[in-house]
Amino acid sequence: MATLSWTMGFAIGPAIAGLALSAHIQELFFLALVGACALAAVAATRLGSYIPAWSNVIEAA
Repeated sequence: MATLSWTMGFAIGPAIAGLALSAHIQELFFLALVGACALAAVAATRLGSYIPAWSNVIEAA
């Protein structure tokens, strides 16, 4: 499933950006991207409280 989401993201992302740019709504598209990033940041911050401390670590190499 992860491979499919990466593949579709690389295919659909530029298509959506191209449509937005050709429709001359660059500012709206940029604001939508900023809003999506802000929502993702809030979601990631809230998700941190649900992840157990033992799984939220990076091991030394």
